[in-house]
Amino acid sequence: MTVGGNQPPVANTDSATTNEDTAVTIPVATLIANDSDPDGGTLSITSVGGAVNGTVTLSGGNVVFTPALHYSGPASFTYTLSDGQGGTATGTVNINVIAVADTPTLVVQAASPVVVFSNSWETNVNSDNTSTNNAVTTFEGWTRVDAPQTLAGGTNSFEIWTTGDTQARQDGNTNIIVASAGNGEDFLEFNDSSSLIQTIGISRAVTTQAGMVYELSFDYAGRPGYSVDYTRIGIYIDGVQLQQYAATSPQTYIDWKNLKVHFQGDGGTHTILVRTDATVFDANGRGSFIDDIVLTATQGVVAGNAGSLTKVSLASYISSALVDTDGSESLSLTLSGLPSGAVIVTAANPSGYTPVGGWSPFRGRTCFRGTATSVSVQRPSQFGCDRDSDRGVKRQYRDVDRDVRS
Repeated sequence: MTVGGNQPPVANTDSATTNEDTAVTIPVATLIANDSDPDGGTLSITSVGGAVNGTVTLSGGNVVFTPALHYSGPASFTYTLSDGQGGTATGTVNINVIAVADTPTLVVQAASPVVVFSNSWETNVNSDNTSTNNAVTTFEGWTRVDAPQTLAGGTNSFEIWTTGDTQARQDGNTNIIVASAGNGEDFLEFNDSSSLIQTIGISRAVTTQAGMVYELSFDYAGRPGYSVDYTRIGIYIDGVQLQQYAATSPQTYIDWKNLKVHFQGDGGTHTILVRTDATVFDANGRGSFIDDIVLTATQGVVAGNAGSLTKVSLASYISSALVDTDGSESLSLTLSGLPSGAVIVTAANPSGYTPVGGWSPFRGRTCFRGTATSVSVQRPSQFGCDRDSDRGVKRQYRDVDRDVRS
């Protein structure tokens, strides 16, 4: 009598499908359903391994295959088939990992305004009922500027007045004066004198940041009764006139006004100069007043920063990237709500793209939406703003006369 030996089982190839970044669970019963054993033995899977483009585990009655992060394409693993009688075979499972576009990243730079400096002359010590002679070269961060001087004989100083002082006006009478509201009781006078103390101008160095707009805000007034030829001031950046302004106060009180001027940061250090630009002078030094000076940095650009155009570097506001970097996906950015006449310029297309579907009206405020999309993405990252929201990018620029610049 001849007794035959145990025959090994036969493992046939299996296949499965899953989406990118999604594990697939395959019951052991499903994998061995197309396998066989010549001797009719009971089949089981004793181990799994050999994973390609992923990982595989045997957990109870299931085999779990997890694709590599962000991978799509062919993958596979093997399993060991046993007949329980010492016979084994190796089976292969081919996995088709279907590509699914990952939601890209979208970062919006929406920096809050930052106060660079502020001062209101409150370190002044009032000694009597007239102006105080602060015979120093620097005061509250400002450096005294003594030129250009038209009248000879004046004493250079920080001439500071205090609420309650008695001050001469143009008609020869006097007023009990009041500083601008909000930040104390002291203010500086710009003037050019031939017999008394005088302050020609003040300067201050500021290190700027590219992509930021700097707003110099201050309260201003002319000495009561004097014409604009006496009260005119100039604001300069590195010696170049940024703005000139003049106003008058009536004989009986100081008529304070808040002025704002803007300049664009470039990463360099620049000198701000504010001085008297009077063309008519009084020997006693009658001019204009300045108080509550604040320099604020805000994300944005100054209108007309590129000659007849206004240039906005979108890279200063938005950045986007693919999560999946294996080359299987592509990225696109969509901007909407652009100002009227806007053109998007890229290195690949320096002549610019004209927005599809026209533009949105522009009324001194810029507010647009952006969408970052990768191929087949279903829920893209977005940013935007609306009439009642400060989200997104919006800036308003005004000149010293407070007329909106377009």
